[in-house]
Amino acid sequence: MKKTAIAVCTGVLLLCAVGSASPAQAPRVLFLMPSMGVMGMELFPILERFEDLGIAYDVAAGETGPYLFWEDSNECRYSDTLGGYTYDVTLAIEDARLEWYAAVVVAPGYAHSFWFEPGASRAEELVLEAAAMGMPIGGMSYGVWVLLGCGILDGRTACNWPHPQGILSPETHWNGFLSNFAVEFLPGCVLTDHGVDGQSPVVTANYKCPQGFADAVAAVLLSADEP
Repeated sequence: MKKTAIAVCTGVLLLCAVGSASPAQAPRVLFLMPSMGVMGMELFPILERFEDLGIAYDVAAGETGPYLFWEDSNECRYSDTLGGYTYDVTLAIEDARLEWYAAVVVAPGYAHSFWFEPGASRAEELVLEAAAMGMPIGGMSYGVWVLLGCGILDGRTACNWPHPQGILSPETHWNGFLSNFAVEFLPGCVLTDHGVDGQSPVVTANYKCPQGFADAVAAVLLSADEP
Protein backbone atom coordinates (compact mmCIF):
# COMPACT_ATOMS: atom_id res chain seq x y z
CA MET A 1 0.00 0.00 0.00
CA LYS A 2 2.79 2.41 0.92
CA LYS A 3 4.62 1.76 -2.37
CA THR A 4 1.39 2.31 -4.32
CA ALA A 5 0.79 5.62 -2.57
CA ILE A 6 4.32 6.78 -3.38
CA ALA A 7 3.89 5.87 -7.04
CA VAL A 8 0.56 7.71 -7.24
CA CYS A 9 2.02 10.82 -5.58
CA THR A 10 4.99 10.79 -7.94
CA GLY A 11 2.68 10.57 -10.95
CA VAL A 12 0.55 13.48 -9.71
CA LEU A 13 3.64 15.64 -9.10
CA LEU A 14 4.94 14.88 -12.59
CA LEU A 15 1.59 15.76 -14.16
CA CYS A 16 1.51 19.06 -12.29
CA ALA A 17 5.12 19.97 -13.04
CA VAL A 18 5.12 19.10 -16.74
CA GLY A 19 1.58 20.31 -17.28
CA SER A 20 2.54 23.79 -16.12
CA ALA A 21 5.07 24.17 -18.94
CA SER A 22 4.02 25.81 -22.18
CA PRO A 23 4.07 23.74 -25.41
CA ALA A 24 7.17 25.65 -26.54
CA GLN A 25 8.97 24.51 -23.39
CA ALA A 26 7.90 20.87 -23.56
CA PRO A 27 10.92 18.55 -23.80
CA ARG A 28 11.01 16.33 -26.89
CA VAL A 29 12.22 12.73 -26.87
CA LEU A 30 13.59 10.77 -29.81
CA PHE A 31 12.49 7.11 -29.95
CA LEU A 32 14.72 4.87 -32.06
CA MET A 33 12.85 1.84 -33.41
CA PRO A 34 14.65 -1.39 -34.33
CA SER A 35 13.87 -2.58 -37.85
CA MET A 36 11.71 -5.41 -36.53
CA GLY A 37 10.43 -6.75 -33.23
CA VAL A 38 9.20 -3.69 -31.33
CA MET A 39 6.32 -4.70 -29.06
CA GLY A 40 3.24 -2.51 -29.19
CA MET A 41 2.16 -3.63 -25.72
CA GLU A 42 5.36 -2.07 -24.35
CA LEU A 43 5.79 0.96 -26.61
CA PHE A 44 2.31 2.46 -26.63
CA PRO A 45 1.91 2.70 -22.83
CA ILE A 46 5.16 4.71 -22.79
CA LEU A 47 3.93 7.05 -25.52
CA GLU A 48 0.54 7.45 -23.84
CA ARG A 49 2.19 8.27 -20.53
CA PHE A 50 4.39 10.87 -22.20
CA GLU A 51 1.28 12.44 -23.72
CA ASP A 52 -0.31 12.55 -20.25
CA LEU A 53 2.79 14.30 -18.92
CA GLY A 54 2.98 16.79 -21.79
CA ILE A 55 6.26 15.40 -23.14
CA ALA A 56 6.62 15.55 -26.92
CA TYR A 57 8.24 12.75 -28.90
CA ASP A 58 9.22 11.62 -32.38
CA VAL A 59 9.41 7.97 -33.37
CA ALA A 60 12.12 7.16 -35.91
CA ALA A 61 12.80 3.91 -37.76
CA GLY A 62 15.04 2.84 -40.61
CA GLU A 63 12.22 3.35 -43.07
CA THR A 64 9.13 5.51 -42.95
CA GLY A 65 5.62 4.15 -43.39
CA PRO A 66 3.59 1.49 -41.52
CA TYR A 67 5.61 -0.37 -38.89
CA LEU A 68 5.08 -4.10 -38.31
CA PHE A 69 4.98 -4.75 -34.57
CA TRP A 70 5.97 -8.11 -33.14
CA GLU A 71 2.41 -8.87 -32.04
CA ASP A 72 1.28 -8.69 -35.69
CA SER A 73 4.24 -10.57 -37.18
CA ASN A 74 4.38 -14.16 -38.39
CA GLU A 75 6.58 -15.04 -35.41
CA CYS A 76 3.73 -14.15 -33.06
CA ARG A 77 0.93 -15.94 -34.91
CA TYR A 78 1.00 -19.05 -32.70
CA SER A 79 1.04 -17.14 -29.43
CA ASP A 80 -1.90 -15.87 -27.39
CA THR A 81 -0.68 -12.26 -27.61
CA LEU A 82 -3.21 -9.81 -28.98
CA GLY A 83 -2.17 -7.75 -31.98
CA GLY A 84 -3.78 -4.98 -33.97
CA TYR A 85 -1.13 -2.32 -33.34
CA THR A 86 -0.63 0.26 -36.07
CA TYR A 87 1.78 3.18 -36.39
CA ASP A 88 2.94 5.18 -39.40
CA VAL A 89 6.57 6.21 -38.95
CA THR A 90 7.17 9.65 -40.45
CA LEU A 91 10.83 10.16 -39.46
CA ALA A 92 13.74 8.11 -40.80
CA ILE A 93 16.61 7.53 -38.38
CA GLU A 94 19.04 8.92 -40.96
CA ASP A 95 17.17 12.25 -40.86
CA ALA A 96 17.05 12.63 -37.06
CA ARG A 97 19.22 15.33 -35.48
CA LEU A 98 20.10 15.31 -31.80
CA GLU A 99 19.81 19.08 -31.46
CA TRP A 100 16.05 18.68 -31.80
CA TYR A 101 15.76 16.56 -28.65
CA ALA A 102 16.25 16.53 -24.90
CA ALA A 103 16.63 12.73 -24.62
CA VAL A 104 17.13 9.59 -26.72
CA VAL A 105 15.25 6.36 -26.00
CA VAL A 106 15.67 2.96 -27.66
CA ALA A 107 12.21 1.49 -28.16
CA PRO A 108 11.35 -1.76 -26.34
CA GLY A 109 11.13 -5.00 -28.25
CA TYR A 110 10.88 -8.76 -28.20
CA ALA A 111 13.80 -11.12 -27.60
CA HIS A 112 14.22 -11.56 -31.36
CA SER A 113 14.18 -7.87 -32.18
CA PHE A 114 16.70 -7.03 -34.85
CA TRP A 115 18.24 -3.92 -36.33
CA PHE A 116 19.39 -3.93 -39.92
CA GLU A 117 20.11 -1.27 -42.52
CA PRO A 118 18.93 1.31 -43.23
CA GLY A 119 19.04 2.81 -39.78
CA ALA A 120 21.12 0.40 -37.69
CA SER A 121 24.50 2.14 -37.97
CA ARG A 122 23.06 5.63 -37.63
CA ALA A 123 21.00 4.59 -34.58
CA GLU A 124 24.13 3.42 -32.78
CA GLU A 125 25.90 6.64 -33.76
CA LEU A 126 23.05 8.69 -32.31
CA VAL A 127 23.16 6.80 -29.01
CA LEU A 128 26.94 7.23 -28.75
CA GLU A 129 26.71 10.92 -29.71
CA ALA A 130 24.03 11.44 -27.07
CA ALA A 131 26.29 9.80 -24.47
CA ALA A 132 29.22 12.01 -25.50
CA MET A 133 26.99 15.06 -24.99
CA GLY A 134 25.74 13.92 -21.59
CA MET A 135 22.17 13.75 -22.94
CA PRO A 136 19.64 11.60 -21.04
CA ILE A 137 19.33 8.10 -22.56
CA GLY A 138 16.75 5.39 -21.97
CA GLY A 139 16.17 1.76 -22.86
CA MET A 140 13.49 -0.75 -21.88
CA SER A 141 13.66 -4.56 -22.37
CA TYR A 142 15.37 -4.99 -25.77
CA GLY A 143 16.42 -1.35 -25.58
CA VAL A 144 18.62 -2.18 -22.57
CA TRP A 145 20.47 -4.75 -24.67
CA VAL A 146 21.17 -2.11 -27.28
CA LEU A 147 22.67 0.16 -24.60
CA LEU A 148 24.72 -2.75 -23.25
CA GLY A 149 26.01 -3.52 -26.73
CA CYS A 150 27.00 0.11 -27.30
CA GLY A 151 28.97 0.17 -24.04
CA ILE A 152 26.77 2.91 -22.60
CA LEU A 153 26.34 1.03 -19.32
CA ASP A 154 29.96 -0.09 -18.80
CA GLY A 155 30.87 0.47 -15.16
CA ARG A 156 27.39 1.68 -14.30
CA THR A 157 24.11 0.31 -12.94
CA ALA A 158 20.97 -0.97 -14.64
CA CYS A 159 17.62 -2.49 -13.69
CA ASN A 160 17.57 -6.05 -12.42
CA TRP A 161 17.03 -8.72 -15.10
CA PRO A 162 16.31 -6.38 -18.06
CA HIS A 163 15.37 -9.32 -20.28
CA PRO A 164 13.45 -9.26 -23.50
CA GLN A 165 10.19 -11.13 -22.96
CA GLY A 166 11.27 -14.21 -24.90
CA ILE A 167 13.90 -15.22 -22.31
CA LEU A 168 11.99 -16.61 -19.36
CA SER A 169 14.69 -18.47 -17.40
CA PRO A 170 16.55 -16.26 -14.89
CA GLU A 171 19.41 -18.76 -14.73
CA THR A 172 19.87 -18.79 -18.50
CA HIS A 173 19.61 -15.03 -18.59
CA TRP A 174 22.21 -14.40 -15.90
CA ASN A 175 24.67 -17.14 -16.80
CA GLY A 176 24.44 -16.78 -20.57
CA PHE A 177 24.10 -13.04 -21.00
CA LEU A 178 24.40 -10.65 -18.06
CA SER A 179 27.61 -12.16 -16.71
CA ASN A 180 29.36 -10.91 -19.87
CA PHE A 181 28.87 -7.23 -18.99
CA ALA A 182 30.74 -5.01 -16.52
CA VAL A 183 27.46 -3.64 -15.22
CA GLU A 184 25.90 -3.82 -11.76
CA PHE A 185 22.29 -4.94 -12.07
CA LEU A 186 20.32 -3.66 -9.10
CA PRO A 187 16.91 -4.73 -7.81
CA GLY A 188 13.93 -3.00 -9.33
CA CYS A 189 11.85 -2.91 -12.50
CA VAL A 190 13.06 0.63 -13.32
CA LEU A 191 16.41 2.18 -12.45
CA THR A 192 17.98 5.57 -13.13
CA ASP A 193 21.76 5.84 -13.10
CA HIS A 194 22.40 9.59 -12.87
CA GLY A 195 26.07 9.30 -13.77
CA VAL A 196 28.98 11.49 -12.66
CA ASP A 197 31.25 14.08 -14.24
CA GLY A 198 29.00 14.90 -17.17
CA GLN A 199 27.88 11.34 -17.90
CA SER A 200 24.44 10.84 -19.39
CA PRO A 201 21.67 9.94 -16.97
CA VAL A 202 20.54 6.49 -18.13
CA VAL A 203 17.09 5.04 -17.40
CA THR A 204 16.64 1.29 -17.82
CA ALA A 205 13.60 -0.94 -17.28
CA ASN A 206 12.41 -4.46 -17.90
CA TYR A 207 9.23 -5.19 -19.82
CA LYS A 208 6.92 -5.06 -16.78
CA CYS A 209 7.12 -1.29 -16.20
CA PRO A 210 6.43 0.82 -19.32
CA GLN A 211 4.61 3.58 -17.44
CA GLY A 212 7.19 3.59 -14.65
CA PHE A 213 9.89 3.86 -17.30
CA ALA A 214 8.13 6.87 -18.84
CA ASP A 215 7.83 8.50 -15.41
CA ALA A 216 11.54 7.96 -14.75
CA VAL A 217 12.55 9.53 -18.07
CA ALA A 218 10.21 12.44 -17.37
CA ALA A 219 11.75 12.93 -13.92
CA VAL A 220 15.23 13.13 -15.46
CA LEU A 221 14.05 15.68 -18.01
CA LEU A 222 12.39 17.80 -15.31
CA SER A 223 15.52 17.74 -13.14
CA ALA A 224 17.61 18.81 -16.14
CA ASP A 225 15.36 21.88 -16.56
CA GLU A 226 15.79 22.97 -12.96
CA PRO A 227 18.16 25.93 -12.36
